[in-house]
Amino acid sequence: MDVQQRNLGRIETLVSLAAALADKTPLLLRVEDLHWAQPTLLRYMTALVGVAARHPIILLQTSQLQGDPLDAAWRAGIGAAPITTLDLGPLNADEARNLVFDFEGVDADWAAACIERSGGNPLFLDQLLRSSDGTDGADGQAIPGSVQSVVQSRIDALIPQDRTALQAASVLGLRFALDALRFVMGDSAYQPDNLLQFNLIRRSEGAFQFYHALFRDAVHGSFLKGRRQELHLKAADWYQDRDAVLYAEHLGEAGSERAPIAFQRAARAEAEAYRIERALELVERGLGLLGEGTDRFDLAAHRADLLRELGRPEEALDAWEEASNLAMTDRQRCLAWIGVAAVNRLMSWRERGTGALEQAEAIARREGMEVELAEIYCYRGGAAFVAGDFEQCLNFHNESLRHARLGGSYRWEATALGGIADAEYGRGRMRNAADSFERCFALCRAHGLLDIESRNRFMMGVTRRYVDGHDVAMEEFRAAGKMAEDVHNVRAAMMANMLSGEVLIDMADFEGAEPHLQDAVRVARSLSNKRMELYCLYELSRRALGLRQTDRAIEIMNEVMAIGRETGINFHGPRLFALNAVLQTDPEECRQSLAEGAALVAVGANAHNVLWFHRDAIDACLNVGDIDEARVHSQALLDFTVEEKLPWAEFFATRGQVLAECAEGKGEAAALANAVEQGRQLGLLIALPELEDALSQLA
Repeated sequence: MDVQQRNLGRIETLVSLAAALADKTPLLLRVEDLHWAQPTLLRYMTALVGVAARHPIILLQTSQLQGDPLDAAWRAGIGAAPITTLDLGPLNADEARNLVFDFEGVDADWAAACIERSGGNPLFLDQLLRSSDGTDGADGQAIPGSVQSVVQSRIDALIPQDRTALQAASVLGLRFALDALRFVMGDSAYQPDNLLQFNLIRRSEGAFQFYHALFRDAVHGSFLKGRRQELHLKAADWYQDRDAVLYAEHLGEAGSERAPIAFQRAARAEAEAYRIERALELVERGLGLLGEGTDRFDLAAHRADLLRELGRPEEALDAWEEASNLAMTDRQRCLAWIGVAAVNRLMSWRERGTGALEQAEAIARREGMEVELAEIYCYRGGAAFVAGDFEQCLNFHNESLRHARLGGSYRWEATALGGIADAEYGRGRMRNAADSFERCFALCRAHGLLDIESRNRFMMGVTRRYVDGHDVAMEEFRAAGKMAEDVHNVRAAMMANMLSGEVLIDMADFEGAEPHLQDAVRVARSLSNKRMELYCLYELSRRALGLRQTDRAIEIMNEVMAIGRETGINFHGPRLFALNAVLQTDPEECRQSLAEGAALVAVGANAHNVLWFHRDAIDACLNVGDIDEARVHSQALLDFTVEEKLPWAEFFATRGQVLAECAEGKGEAAALANAVEQGRQLGLLIALPELEDALSQLA
């Protein structure tokens, strides 16, 4: 008997056995992985299809598309036998979780990582789960050898052109464009028809994508490192003028010495688009590629500055200290000292910041660094503002403006204009301040400096509330808050929230104020900014008082005063002492608190301290029966604003005067009604109940 006759005999035996068994009970015959089948086995399958058509037999066969032997020729050979084809898609999330249940003792986080990484491929999921139980520190990123073998076999089955294309595609990533693929593989006419037919890739929104991320990773790890780096360099060439981030990443994968600089350029591009977290990641990747003995300062300094922008001052300060240790030139040392000062500004000007500016200025003057001098004078102006020296603040910012223009820096010119506006605000010149802010914003919009506008925008609301009322101010604060969120400016968002809360309290919207203030105090604490934490708590005390929760207001105010005396109370001191006086029931304690506030006003205080001190001092004096003193504070509001009239100050002065008249039994209904209308127009609803009560008593 020859080989052919023996094979025919085996087929007949198999067919007879299957038919005999099926006559006793229906059969399900399962044959898996037919893509590995030899031609001889296919003849067995043809015979089984024939017997299944005549007997109660279901023949279940599985095959991959790549290497599927059940082609048109084979189907023609089975005649009219019924056949149904099912294309199986990936497991959905529930199906994948059900598969996980078959594995005992698998860590939940590990199982979730495996499900995500498998892409719904049951074999991949099974092998990932078998490779670890998640308790050994594995992260699900390693490729099991069994999966690598399966992938390698599918790669080996491809013709050379498709194999090259698959390697090039794996270098480009999970998703790739055809023109990029052709460039990297060096074949301008290539068509990925076979890769599509074998379900290795699929179409995806005008491009292509690997069917599974794990398959892409396995392909990427399947060829030699030298070849992989060569293809990554080609990919970098493709992206050089198209995508700064991908250009850097491919250079990094190729081990190119150009990669660190590319990562820094990519980080700058991301930062300019206000994607600060992403920029930080890129800078840190660039730093990781630099070896010992290389100039690491630029990347280290960039990292420190990004940490500052993200509102992580403690980390930023450490990073700037590290950068200063890496400085190899005087210019780099100057930049490092400026960086230290910038972080200290965020943290309410600690002594370290002032010393850093002195060291930076000495170098900047010697080296003729105009832009850096503009930055230094800007920070000096900020320190003078905090100290309450507004004439000096104005001088410093004007000097900053001069250096910025000499250095041709629109960025520092805009920053200086914002500083000049702050100084005018500190002097109580609200309209001058608004004008300087408008000039600052116009420059920002002309030169794409949205980050500078965002950190100053809330001040338009601050200045306009004294002139145009609280409805207008709230519109400005909402716009400032949105802008700050858009550019991820943590400090500016905090200020917009805090000031929104302050204005809403004055508008008697106590419920609306609370979330703004709670969010602001949370951020202030995260920034280690005691000065702003104190301010937020002060506003929460005002809110409690507005709700007639006097005990709670006193409790918060005690905390405020403790923080102020510990960290320095001068910046907000006058208004703190005035509110504290309002909360006192003992006349002597009230007068003592007002005396402390008045002493700070006398030595120089910014406009909001002067205005708010006299505003609350009026109520404190009326509460304890010091009617003449209430009149003194009312007049002080008018005297302070004599060079620039402010409707806000005029209202509180008028209110104090008419309430003082009422306290002496001399109240006039017309004067009270006018004051009520004046306050209502400005949105100062919190100040109306006393006026309305007095008016009702005269009715």
